[in-house]
Amino acid sequence: MMDAEGPGAIVRIWSANPTGILRIYLDGNEKPVIESPMNEILGGKYPGLPRPIAGEYSKGWNLYFPITYAKSCKVTSDKGGFYYHVNYRTYPTGTKVETFKAEMINTLQPTIEKLAKCLDNPETCGAVAGGAKHSWSGKIIGGITTIGMFNGPGAVARIVAKVKSPNIEAVLRGVILKAYFDKQKTIEAPIGDFFGSAPGINPYQSLPLGMKKDGTMYCNWIMPFKENAMFELVAMTREDAEFEIEFTTIDYRWTENTMYFHAGWKADFNVPTRPMFDYNYLTVEGKGVFGGVAFFIDNPVKDWWGEGDEKIYVDGEKFPSHFGTGTEDYYGFAWCCPDRFTHAYHAQPRCDGPGNYGRTSVNRLLTALKPVIQSIFIIRKLDQQMRSNLELLT
Repeated sequence: MMDAEGPGAIVRIWSANPTGILRIYLDGNEKPVIESPMNEILGGKYPGLPRPIAGEYSKGWNLYFPITYAKSCKVTSDKGGFYYHVNYRTYPTGTKVETFKAEMINTLQPTIEKLAKCLDNPETCGAVAGGAKHSWSGKIIGGITTIGMFNGPGAVARIVAKVKSPNIEAVLRGVILKAYFDKQKTIEAPIGDFFGSAPGINPYQSLPLGMKKDGTMYCNWIMPFKENAMFELVAMTREDAEFEIEFTTIDYRWTENTMYFHAGWKADFNVPTRPMFDYNYLTVEGKGVFGGVAFFIDNPVKDWWGEGDEKIYVDGEKFPSHFGTGTEDYYGFAWCCPDRFTHAYHAQPRCDGPGNYGRTSVNRLLTALKPVIQSIFIIRKLDQQMRSNLELLT
């Protein structure tokens, strides 16, 4: 299933039909550090790794737990005939990594339990505590409206928005959120899509983004700026809409490694299914970290729409670093399952049906940029202070 040189870390294992005994060998050891029926460790039944660290969601089985290795990693199963992903990171040569040991699950159990509670309550856990509150409310009926201006250095750490309108779906798609950090426009997307699901309000909760049944939408991404930040709403619809928006800002030390937060939106219509082709949904340049994607589709038939294999090319690669097995597999579920689910890292908050007909909304999102839990496994980098290996999940 995997055979890689280190230093590195496994960050996710997924399967549509886990079978056999999963074994993980680290640093060339003949004895596996983990040996378990695959459906148990991916299903949240392995001792010490409960739901939602692992679990089955809409027929997809996921383990989100960092397993570090200093020299090498090999993952095997004693049976075949199943679909799987093993997502892992490889660190630069010379990075000092503490190799995972089986007993760590027992010694770190209080921290792991804290993590599980965090993932069960992702909105609160993903939000930075404290900060200054800035509120704006008003009606939007066309034109450009400035809803927030902040001086730096600092960061926007949380946005909470609520919209009232007779036609909420049209407003959430037809009012565009724009943001400028140090006079650079880095956010431009329909406001509903920006919060990770569309069209309309589709309740789910992840660490960075979410929507609630009462129509409240939240964003926990950290958005730093050196001098100033400005947020605007641009109405592309004549529908009446009343907004309530609250920003939370925090102090933030700008350094040469600080990066701006970006969010964009792309729409295509009447996309043909034949001949088959790779649909490119993101091309970016420069130094950065890919933070996740939300995908929405209007499907005119009941049949499955997402059999394409996702591919991610980094820094001009001729062959993709990430080469998956199917659209639903990337989003953490399986078998075209229309069941709705929500999780701290991925969700299917909307699937109209019957079958896969109509509107479907899925997302796979990384955490907000604050560490969720400190001190799970330590990575010691030569040029950095010690930091939590749990940040691998971010």
